[in-house]
Amino acid sequence: MQKLNEFVAAREEIEQKRVGIDTQIVYWKQLVDSLRTVLEPDESEDSDPPAVQISGFAPDGKAGRQTLKFTDAVRLVLKQLAKDTHLSAPDIRFRLLNFGFDLSDKTQPLSPIHNCLRRLSEQGEAAPVKNDEGQIIGYKWISPIERALDEENSYYAVLGTGINQRTPNAYHDIYQNMAEMAVREKGKKEKK
Repeated sequence: MQKLNEFVAAREEIEQKRVGIDTQIVYWKQLVDSLRTVLEPDESEDSDPPAVQISGFAPDGKAGRQTLKFTDAVRLVLKQLAKDTHLSAPDIRFRLLNFGFDLSDKTQPLSPIHNCLRRLSEQGEAAPVKNDEGQIIGYKWISPIERALDEENSYYAVLGTGINQRTPNAYHDIYQNMAEMAVREKGKKEKK
């Protein structure tokens, strides 16, 4: 009888381990399937949704229908934000759906939005906003003026001055540097 009890106990122990293993198998299968969906997307998943027709005003001021491409719609959504605010990809998706974009054919409907935001970020039109752990929590619009000032800052950083290091007479210093550079260039041309 003691042997029978040992065998029953051993079988119960193995069954408990099996339940744990089955749970782990389900977890890893879901993880692998999710990663495959993201890392091996279908060609149609990467492409932007087709443009939509929206009501608007033509350049001549007359009301009518205009075509709005996907990337332009994402730009428009970001441009409408107040300064120093950001939107997450799901928030952007909600606004794009209001424009009439259909993302229902995508298994990962946020994928084209993330791809578009990445492209806009690479072009300097949008900037990712990160939390304290460094995770991207949204994107904000970078206005053309901010981009121009950033380029100006990069230019003057080479000269040892810039927006972040400016003195109270910053613009005077900038124009003086430009004038000195012009005089040097003129001197070089005269020597030739």
